[in-house]
Amino acid sequence: MGVALRRGDDPEAFPGGSGREVRVAGGWVAERSERGPKDAPGERLEWVAPRRQHLRLFPLILCVHLLVPGVHLVLAQDISTYSGHHYSWVEGARIGHDFGRNPWSPGGQGTEGFVSPGGRAVLRQALAQAVEAGEERLSFDFGFDFRSIVQRGEDGTLVLDPFVMPSLEIFLAELDSSHAQAQARGRSLGADVVLTDFRIADRQPADPDHPEVGGDTPAFILDPEARRDLVAALAPALARLGQHPRITLNLMNEPEFLAFPVAKALASLRQGQWPAASYVERRAGKVVVASGAAVVPLLEALGPEGHVRVQRDQHTGAAKLSSTPARVADVDQFLIALREGIALAAPQAQVTVGWADDRSAIENTLRLEKRVGHPLTEVVSFHVYDVAINPWHPLKTTRADFAKAGLGDRQLRITEWGLGSPQGQQALQEAMIAVFSKVQQAGFEGVLFWWDADHLFDYRAYRQAIAPFALPTAVALDQASTPVQTALGPAYPNPFNAGTHLPYQLATPGPVRLQVYNLAGQLVDELVDQWQTAGAHDITWSGDRASGIYLYELRTSTLTLRRRMVLIK
Repeated sequence: MGVALRRGDDPEAFPGGSGREVRVAGGWVAERSERGPKDAPGERLEWVAPRRQHLRLFPLILCVHLLVPGVHLVLAQDISTYSGHHYSWVEGARIGHDFGRNPWSPGGQGTEGFVSPGGRAVLRQALAQAVEAGEERLSFDFGFDFRSIVQRGEDGTLVLDPFVMPSLEIFLAELDSSHAQAQARGRSLGADVVLTDFRIADRQPADPDHPEVGGDTPAFILDPEARRDLVAALAPALARLGQHPRITLNLMNEPEFLAFPVAKALASLRQGQWPAASYVERRAGKVVVASGAAVVPLLEALGPEGHVRVQRDQHTGAAKLSSTPARVADVDQFLIALREGIALAAPQAQVTVGWADDRSAIENTLRLEKRVGHPLTEVVSFHVYDVAINPWHPLKTTRADFAKAGLGDRQLRITEWGLGSPQGQQALQEAMIAVFSKVQQAGFEGVLFWWDADHLFDYRAYRQAIAPFALPTAVALDQASTPVQTALGPAYPNPFNAGTHLPYQLATPGPVRLQVYNLAGQLVDELVDQWQTAGAHDITWSGDRASGIYLYELRTSTLTLRRRMVLIK
């Protein structure tokens, strides 16, 4: 993200420095070119979004800022880096699901996912459209529930479906290929991979003898031993995905709906948030169904410790509630077990959870991390279903609300924003522009679209909608407003502690210098100083330095480009 500096600001960010960045209070970074105000192109501020352990740097950064006069904030935030669409299980059902067999595929038999020629072609087409549109982030379901990715082996142990790892390798190969195409346009391409949706507790067990693989209240949620078996089965996939520098692992979408406290459900009903709600309860083999006002006494009868499972009617958006023996604490333990499994398989993995809305993201993240005593996620993400048929979760907060709760130093993204099904390119474009505007004003990093993206996604509409909200990645020094092919990409991983990649793209061959500086403007490392050919390049920096914020600078005969990276020891 970034905001522009006004022409006429002091160009000298550091004594003796020739164009550096300055971090100011609140996490903003000022970036200026090496020339003076008259010639200064592309001046901007960038939000660093450090983790909590970076807070110790704030006093130093604030002192640097106070030494730099004339810095003014002008809102022009770049939200393109983490914006795109969700490649949903609905699309995946056409090929049998993304990474394994999908019980919802045509005929219910499942197919070979990305391993099949048709599945790989559909994936490649989706990625190509994303690159063409200028998207830099996509979201994929790893398993809509665990029936599509795990099964019982001959010895009775829980194992990955045999299609999972081959599908995963194809997915990563296609993602990397598309990322290279995006780099040629001065951008990047990454992905969020959702390990499971909250339907792991649906009522359709794949194998009656092993209900933990499906079922209304699967043992994965309630039984510690079953959780351990699941995490062990997932370990190879978690390791492969978690080690990829441009992938974020989403533990689950909307986990709170697996076990929703009755008190909160009653409050939602009384506040009119769940219109036309229905309730289903099983008693002694019988099914009791109620709707409207009749739902309230049935919920009250569950008592203050009672919990319900919440679903949405896909057509009306109405809440569908059912009783469940699971509790919030059970779901928390499930998420913690998944997170611990990722930490063992891929310590450098970036992790998030797709909470149901922005307020629940604050509440649930704080509760989870209080339970374990340390941060669990690098990214705080949530859903927004701000559409006429489902007005549950309009955007209610800004970054300031997360900051008050102590979460403002994380990356804050919207995992899914449902737009319904706008008719036509113009309607879709207008809806996306409205969303981008809301996301930018709230100070969040980006947004992934859902519903419209499933089958109606129009990359032309996205490309035109995102344009006003994305800053150019490279600007010629003598042509302040003209984007060019040469670009300096974001470091990955970032933050990092054991080395990071610094990608860049050259439009033409020529002399190149790539250097690393600290915040004081002192040269820390020189990585490249030579003539290089046109095309994509990728340099690794070991990061053998003290923790802190570093700047890497690419210089050609006509360009000077800079970005920041955060080193954590």
